[in-house]
Amino acid sequence: MITYTYESALKHVEDNFNGQFAALTLGDSGAALILDGSPNDKYGFHYIKMATGSKWSDMCIAKPSEEESGRNDEYRFRPAPAPGGVVQAVPFYLEAMEKTGWTHDELDVFMPHQTSRRAITKFIDLAEEAIEQTFKTKFIFNLQKYGNTASTTYFVALRESILNGNIQPDQNMMFASVASGLQIGMSSYTMDDLPLRYRNYMTKGAIA
Repeated sequence: MITYTYESALKHVEDNFNGQFAALTLGDSGAALILDGSPNDKYGFHYIKMATGSKWSDMCIAKPSEEESGRNDEYRFRPAPAPGGVVQAVPFYLEAMEKTGWTHDELDVFMPHQTSRRAITKFIDLAEEAIEQTFKTKFIFNLQKYGNTASTTYFVALRESILNGNIQPDQNMMFASVASGLQIGMSSYTMDDLPLRYRNYMTKGAIA
């Protein structure tokens, strides 16, 4: 669906004011993940909270074109406005930090859903205003390379960040989901030695 959406948009977008422009930020990806329990409570997920605003579900739709041509192989993408979700994400972040028991300085990596750099930067500004300090946290951006690959953005960014050394063992992470439709979520997580095992596997072919 994502491929069809941006391929269709390419035929119609003439400037960045066109309603289909957001479709050009999308990308395709696939991911598989196996989760199991951690033998050490220090590692893994500590807190997860997600919520949806179902009444805004029609604000992010990709569907066949309704133009007079009648072509059903062309899709139109209707994106939701990001600011509302970004504003509501800040209380989710504050609650996640409190429930996890971390100070803001103890958060090493923040990995947001890769919607847009403007939306992520807006969240950073609002969160810093709320906590009255500047983040020392490393924020992960890979939009310029992959675009928004929907629910796989975390896994694409996680893999790349492990391989390039931006994620290390024992780091505290926050996964943030702020997506059109409207969905908001925060998950706190502490990394075990997976980065070392995975880099070892990818460079030497050793068993991970």
